[in-house]
Amino acid sequence: AASDTPEAETLSNEPRRLGTLKSFSSQHGYGFISCPETNQAYKRDVYLDKSQVGESWQWNQLLEFSVSFNERGQPQARNVNWDPVPLIGTDARDVKRSFAPKTLDQLKRLLKLLHEKNNETAVVTAIDLQGGSGAEQSQEDPDVDYLFFVLDRFSSKEDTMKSIKDFVKMLFVLMLSRTLKLQKSRTKTLRLIEWFEVASSKIQMQSDAIQPHIQDVLRQINQHILSAAQENAELQDKALADKLHAAFTELREKANRARPNDAAAAIANAPNAM
Repeated sequence: AASDTPEAETLSNEPRRLGTLKSFSSQHGYGFISCPETNQAYKRDVYLDKSQVGESWQWNQLLEFSVSFNERGQPQARNVNWDPVPLIGTDARDVKRSFAPKTLDQLKRLLKLLHEKNNETAVVTAIDLQGGSGAEQSQEDPDVDYLFFVLDRFSSKEDTMKSIKDFVKMLFVLMLSRTLKLQKSRTKTLRLIEWFEVASSKIQMQSDAIQPHIQDVLRQINQHILSAAQENAELQDKALADKLHAAFTELREKANRARPNDAAAAIANAPNAM
């Protein structure tokens, strides 16, 4: 639960933090969050007001929050997210779940990149952590959905794509298609397709960084979509399947127009997805 920051408080200009619920008293209406970064900076736990507490919570539950300061300069938690870490293939969250220190470090790194508005590096890092771009997938907490952790924190798909180079857009679209087959949630499946639509529409096929790779990437995307059609039950929904097929067809035709000769013929002859 979140509330407006009181006038007497000042928001800190630092990244959003991850911490654990150390204590909370319903009787007294407050508690404290333990966070290594804020503890090092301010030598105290972060105050948690009852206005920031949801209906259900668990001791040592992982939280994400912004830091503000009261009139005495003491840290307060604001805009608390009680379910900050998405898991691959599900909308469900486990409040009792604990994560490896390395996983938390990676998530904190992503929060820092997002705070700095370094969207491109945040996307590339999330792709790498999830085993894209030929990188080895993180072995600790392999069900953590780093890609959705980043996507959940972007306010606008169009504005995000403006800040990302065409080559990274291409990798991003490839990763979206790969991730589709892992989903068991309609909400996540739809969101992936919507991101696929926007990212595909923003790729400039004439880019020198794109041309040497686009044929192979399109073939991979096609295979991932075909696999998703078999493994993701949500894509049995004709509306979702048609939406994805239309986006991929548009992407392939755009690549075709950019390379009208031999490459276009190869792309045009690729099997139809879905």
